[in-house]
Amino acid sequence: MASEIRVNQLTNRSGLSTITFANGGVQFSGITTFANGEFYVGTGSTIVNPSANTLEFHTGGSSRLTITNSGVNIPGVLTQEDVTNIDSVGIVTARSDIHIGDKIVHIGDTNTAIRFPSADTFAVETAGSERLRIDSNGTVNIGAAAAN
Repeated sequence: MASEIRVNQLTNRSGLSTITFANGGVQFSGITTFANGEFYVGTGSTIVNPSANTLEFHTGGSSRLTITNSGVNIPGVLTQEDVTNIDSVGIVTARSDIHIGDKIVHIGDTNTAIRFPSADTFAVETAGSERLRIDSNGTVNIGAAAAN
């Protein structure tokens, strides 16, 4: 037989936080401290505070995300399914291929782009017009668009 404790609300002695149990969930407000440094989110998921200024998110017994006062670390490999938008300040280093759609566009000048208009072809556009194209035959066209 399993033991149960049923409580509507717990408030710590200093009154800095409140824990409320409602609708099958738990709500925390204010400052909440966990004595062992772990918070269980669900089966196999925890939020851990292993050291000062460090917070880790674990699933399946492994760290999936670490946040420190130095930044964020995501171990393993990110795929396009994991990330829908990356906003980076500074240098971005890719250790392998970068897969993109049709073009690379300059954020401050959106009518300037490097495009991939067809297989084995790339083009450079300025002022919204194609200025350079190298096609699959190695033909270089400058100043006039080639037929697709």
